[in-house]
Amino acid sequence: MSNIIERNPKLLITIH
Repeated sequence: MSNIIERNPKLLITIH
């Protein structure tokens, strides 16, 4: 699922 974060860097903020 790391690909999702790479494609959506903003999503990383949501997960964090």
